[in-house]
Amino acid sequence: MTKKKKASKDELLIRINELKKENEHLKSLLLTDELTGLYNKRFFFRQLNVETARTKRTGQPCTLIALDLDDFKHINDTLGHYIGDQLLSRFAGTLNKIIRPTDFACRFGGDEFFIIMPSSNLIESLNVAKRIKASLRNADFTPYLTEGTHVSVSIGLAMYEPLQKMTVESFFKMADNNLLAAKKAGKNQIFHEQDTNIRSTVVNNLEREALSTPFEEITNKEQQ
Repeated sequence: MTKKKKASKDELLIRINELKKENEHLKSLLLTDELTGLYNKRFFFRQLNVETARTKRTGQPCTLIALDLDDFKHINDTLGHYIGDQLLSRFAGTLNKIIRPTDFACRFGGDEFFIIMPSSNLIESLNVAKRIKASLRNADFTPYLTEGTHVSVSIGLAMYEPLQKMTVESFFKMADNNLLAAKKAGKNQIFHEQDTNIRSTVVNNLEREALSTPFEEITNKEQQ
C-alpha cells in the first residue's frame, strides 16, 4: 500500500469517527433539554414505558416524582425570562445532586419536572422529595433574586406495582394529579396517595405506617 493510499484510508477512518460522534451528539439533543441538560419529555415517556415493563418483569415497584416550582410565572413576569432560566438550570443541578445514579430526572416543560425512580417504593421517593425541598429551603438565590428570597417546590408522588392493573398513562396522571393536590393544599407540599387494597411485599409495616401520615404532618415535621 502506498503512502498516499494509507493516508486516504486514515483520513476516512478519522472522518467516520467524527461522523459517529456527531450522530451521538444529535441523538443526545433529541433526548435532552437544551437549557437544563436533563432528559426531555420525549425521553421521559419512552423511559417510563421501559421501567413499568421492567416492574412487571422483576416484581420491583417503580416510583414517579412530579415537581413544579411554586410561583415561577411571577418570577418570569417580574424579573424576566433570563432570571427564570437561571433558576431552572440551578434547580436541575440540585436534582442531579440528590437523585440516585439509576434515576432519571426529566424536564417535562416550563417549570415542571419528573423523576423516574426504578426499583423503589414510596418511602424512598418520599425521602428524595424531602431532600429536594430541604435543599431549596436552604439555597441562597441572591445571585438571581433579592436577598433572603427562597424558592419552593410542590411535589406529587406515585408508585407503580407489578400486581397493579394500571396503565402507564394512569401512572403518569396519578403523579401529576398528586402534584396538583399539593398545589391546591397551599404549595410547598408533598402529596401522595396509597391504595390500601394493594400491599407491596417491598413495603413493610413500619413503612406503611409512615405512608399513612398525612402530608401536612410530614411538612410540619420537616419545618421543626
